[in-house]
Amino acid sequence: MMGSIDIEAEAIQLDVTDHASIAGTARQIEDALGRLDVLVNNAGISRPIQPGTPIEEMRDADKVSRVSVADMRVVFETNVFGVVAVTQAMLPLLRQAPAGRIVNISSAGGSLALKGNPSEFSRQYVGVYQT
Repeated sequence: MMGSIDIEAEAIQLDVTDHASIAGTARQIEDALGRLDVLVNNAGISRPIQPGTPIEEMRDADKVSRVSVADMRVVFETNVFGVVAVTQAMLPLLRQAPAGRIVNISSAGGSLALKGNPSEFSRQYVGVYQT
């Protein structure tokens, strides 16, 4: 038998690469609630892609030997430094909660087990060992 949980939750969109957006969101939460019970870090990109880019070009450019360093910097700015920046900004609010929690969500792209498997299709994309 499934029970129900009577909770209120609110999703707030912010830009993890924009410190003003992060700080503004932290202020918004502090002003409205005074604490943050759960932080869900769910931002992530594989690389910046311009709208209308053909799939063949996207696949080819995703190879480690061809991806630009500038594109990789954008990926790390979002997927690594963005998570750190948001987490640091929200820690004071999480500490105000009775049992504050952080949930970091990833994709199969972050799986070392999958990337270590030579037969795994996604090995050919950025962040893995294909040339």
